[in-house]
Amino acid sequence: APSGCAFATDVTGAYAQINLQGPKSRQLLSALTSVDVSDSAFPFRAARYIDIGCARVLATRITYVGELGYELFVPVETAVHVYDAITSAAEESGHELVHAGLKALGSLRMEKGYRDYGHDMDNLDTLLEVGLGFTADFEKPGGFIGMEATLAQKAAGGPARRLVQVALDDPEPLLYHGE
Repeated sequence: APSGCAFATDVTGAYAQINLQGPKSRQLLSALTSVDVSDSAFPFRAARYIDIGCARVLATRITYVGELGYELFVPVETAVHVYDAITSAAEESGHELVHAGLKALGSLRMEKGYRDYGHDMDNLDTLLEVGLGFTADFEKPGGFIGMEATLAQKAAGGPARRLVQVALDDPEPLLYHGE
């Protein structure tokens, strides 16, 4: 084979995603696997292969809901087995397991103020416009792409527009996207 070749394979259809989110998610996950999921062994943003029942699962410690949480990427052929193991372990240990869909996760993400690229912001927004100026290291050797524009925006008194969140007293209005 020629050197310098690279191949990409779309494995999207090969995996199901199951999230364990919330303050007791570590307790539940530790009851399901032989892998150490303590904070020191499995820090925020870590990814580890773990066992759940007969399945090998890629677990990432990441959350968009503002609580401790894990995203589990499960081979589709073992997804029902893993789901059953989770629900059984929750029932046996007395953990309250609440089923929630992707829209609920999105709502919790917004309540926490977490940004979602492609939904809340895109490549036309600046760090200051979307409230992420605190993430920039202006002392970084060599700077970063967009640093001059960000500093100019700061020097001009800040952005002319800003991403904000609105809390409604009435829960009835449904805002779907971009309102």
